Amino acid sequence: MTERTRRLALLSGRAGLSLLAGAALLALGAAAIAVPGPRIGEGAEPIDIVPDRAEQALACAGGVLGLTLGENPQVTVTAMPQLVSAGDGAVVSSLTGSDALPAELPLEATLANAVPPAVVTLPADAPDERVAATETVRVAGSEAAGFVAAECAPAQRTAWLVGGDTTVGRTTWITLANPGPVDATVDLALWGASGPIEAPGATGIIVSPGFQRVIALDGLAVDELSPVVGVTARAGAVDARLQTSTVRGLEPGGLSVVSPIASPAETLVIPGVPIVNPEAVQQRSAAEGGDLFPTLRLLAPDSDADVTVRVIAASDESGASSASVPPAVTTSLSAGTVVDLPFAELPAGDWAFIVEASAPVVAAVRVSTVDPSPEALPGPVAGLAASIDQQWVVPSPVLSDGTRTLGAVGALAGTTARLHLAATSGAAQVDLDGRLIDVPAGGAVSVPVAGSTPLGITVTGAPVAASVSYRGDAAVATTRILAPRAAQQALSVLVD
Repeated sequence: MTERTRRLALLSGRAGLSLLAGAALLALGAAAIAVPGPRIGEGAEPIDIVPDRAEQALACAGGVLGLTLGENPQVTVTAMPQLVSAGDGAVVSSLTGSDALPAELPLEATLANAVPPAVVTLPADAPDERVAATETVRVAGSEAAGFVAAECAPAQRTAWLVGGDTTVGRTTWITLANPGPVDATVDLALWGASGPIEAPGATGIIVSPGFQRVIALDGLAVDELSPVVGVTARAGAVDARLQTSTVRGLEPGGLSVVSPIASPAETLVIPGVPIVNPEAVQQRSAAEGGDLFPTLRLLAPDSDADVTVRVIAASDESGASSASVPPAVTTSLSAGTVVDLPFAELPAGDWAFIVEASAPVVAAVRVSTVDPSPEALPGPVAGLAASIDQQWVVPSPVLSDGTRTLGAVGALAGTTARLHLAATSGAAQVDLDGRLIDVPAGGAVSVPVAGSTPLGITVTGAPVAASVSYRGDAAVATTRILAPRAAQQALSVLVD
């Protein structure tokens, strides 16, 4: 393991503390031999005590980012999303500040309804034990256009962000939100197509409680086509994301929010990759340089890895699918070097990507959609049509047998939504609010779902990964279904 990724895997000082703890245990063991302990009466009986539930908090991605106009452009919020939350008793609040909403920014440069990112909290005494939330927004302007969706998620100590681009016309922001009560100290590690990237200023980033830091990725990795960012909180925890935007000439060409991956793994499941209007994408790709094709980004941060990628066509509830399954793709990764694999020939439909590697990897798929008959944009470039949107689709957590979790479908804003389910190791059945869906072994299923609604999901059988996709005219986005927080385990206590 390299020093760079060691910081992502081990929190500072853990090894030393373990040695001290071991020495202390040995000392205590010796004392226990020498000193008689209390006796447990013959009539003692064990009873189980379940600790009280703890409060749950989900941090949301917040507003769409952009730059102010003028000689000294600054990051600002250009559009605010609509929040849909699920979970009886959940409370919605917001962080207290953001780099994108500085107090000194002129009033005319600030979106009137802009506020810091939302936080959805489920109190310990709430009627429900599960909580979920999703934000969506459709943007149509001369500087940015596209559909954005992002699930709200718990803050984490480590995260991996796979996506984005800092070449000409591409902007990628790193956002670090701290919903907790103490400062978070964050280190960033970066990789690209040529290997690890040394970036001064990427370590020791302080994120105050209730605040969102916003960092331009091109300030850390200039002209990088294939960035991956590792995030480690040495103290506290943060919700880390990427926000990406593209402008092709004068035409805004898509927006996305990239959700965090918890850690590299030898098996990753991306249950729903929507391929929409591939013929139109092919035509535009010929003129735009090829960055519209479906592309899988891969990184093996620590060790060389042999990777096999299986692409599975999703069926509907009846099991029918008209798409033919392409052969598996194999490749070899050099440790620390990012690779982008194109999947330009995938036909229209919903697909699951299964990534299996000989060493832990991270991955995400970039997809695009092109509207062949777009409406004209308003403003100074009136008449120029915004016709492209993009999304980085990341792996979903695996939901094991017996898991009961909750998701939320965001507001549709002119799109339609589908739930995606993939089972890689065996057959599974998913109870979707009383609607039973069979997922075949090694298969995937895609079903339509309504917008602005909760999704109650119970898994029986083999593990399943789940996500939601949104698609429409010049609109594509995805969100993950997250695993529930682990239930508090009962403690067995002997009572005399």
